[in-house]
Amino acid sequence: MALRAHARARWQHALRFGLVVGAPLAAGVAAGARPQGAIAAAAALLVVLHGPPGYGIARRADVAAISLIVGVAGGVGALVQGTLWLTAALLVLACTALAAGRALDRGAATLLLGLPLALLIGIGAAKGLVPALELVAAALVGGLFVLVLDRAWPSPEHPAAALETGAGRLGVAIALLPAAAYLAVAVGLAGWPANAAAVAVLALLLMAGSGDRRGEVAFLAVALAEFGLVAIDARGDVLAFVAFAVACAGAWRASLGVLPRWSALGVAALLVIIAGT
Repeated sequence: MALRAHARARWQHALRFGLVVGAPLAAGVAAGARPQGAIAAAAALLVVLHGPPGYGIARRADVAAISLIVGVAGGVGALVQGTLWLTAALLVLACTALAAGRALDRGAATLLLGLPLALLIGIGAAKGLVPALELVAAALVGGLFVLVLDRAWPSPEHPAAALETGAGRLGVAIALLPAAAYLAVAVGLAGWPANAAAVAVLALLLMAGSGDRRGEVAFLAVALAEFGLVAIDARGDVLAFVAFAVACAGAWRASLGVLPRWSALGVAALLVIIAGT
């Protein structure tokens, strides 16, 4: 009886976490606005990973701040994407901040992951001021969705992501290699979207050196499946369902409130891939 109750609770947490990511993304895909759906899902993901729910002013302020950071970073990506070197320089700055945050604690690493993630999503959107503002608005909607979900389906299980391990050894690589991958693909060395290549390199670096061999293998399997779907030109609703499934699987495997790194990064990679295809 106790085991059945425990399994039921884990499935509830897994489905809830999948809904946090899947619902905004599915709405964007259904409306033909993939980048907007991806940025909304990214904001919702980071809000949930930031901490447990709370219905006071401080919580709403946190949600608004995180969503605004994600939206502004995405909007900047949409504005500068036509200038390769400027885009690469901003990506270096965002990844440097992430590398520094990983040396501090898990909360800083989670929040600062939003900078390169949102920037890469913005790079995949249409260029211009209006698309940039749309990304800001969509990110705020993603944060609002989490607040509404917390009201309708409250849960203490807001798992953090294990992103801070191995910061010292890979700080320089994390700052430079995603930008190099972006430049290499953007100038025509491969047929993949440049933002997808950059996030793939970033995610691999964040997984490397963690000592979690099973997690590294799991991420590689997820990443290969995602790129395989893009290679066969899978429909947007299929990609959104895969993001939902990866989020659910990670929340199911969460231990002591810590989401496996492969799940958070697998979802992030797919959000960027969707935005750029």
